[in-house]
Amino acid sequence: YVGTTAIPDVPFGGSSTVRTITVTQPAYGSIALNPAGPYNLNQSVTATLTVPQGYQNNGWTGDLSGTALVQNFTVLGNMAFSADVGIDIANPPPLYAITVTQPANGTITLNPSPVSGNLYYKETPVTATVAYDACYLFNGWTGDLTGTQNPKSFTVQNAMSIGADITVNN
Repeated sequence: YVGTTAIPDVPFGGSSTVRTITVTQPAYGSIALNPAGPYNLNQSVTATLTVPQGYQNNGWTGDLSGTALVQNFTVLGNMAFSADVGIDIANPPPLYAITVTQPANGTITLNPSPVSGNLYYKETPVTATVAYDACYLFNGWTGDLTGTQNPKSFTVQNAMSIGADITVNN
């Protein structure tokens, strides 16, 4: 029905005022909302960005703007935002060496690539992937990584050594 005249004896519910706020967490740090959802139109909400030492907020993205770590806003509709967090050049985080021992029957790659040589900034999320021919079996990670998940994700917290146990698949 399209029109402006109500239909007798047919109730129509009011429009929902509930809105969605989609937060994409940054690569470094985290965003928290207060209060927690659900959110209603015209509700006041605070977004707080917590960044690790050596990092800074380069700017909110999406429906928020500015570089302050705390943003107060009013819900005016569905919203989506994140934050561009990067290295604080004036006070960068420490660099740690990730030493990779390549297995005889495979190749380990790290993504992203190191900043320089084999150095990564603290708090960098890294994915280690081991590739090997079908006639071999990956038995697990060695060194400072454990388990058999391939690829394996970790966050740099200190210097690390990484290897892989690969044997002939009998």
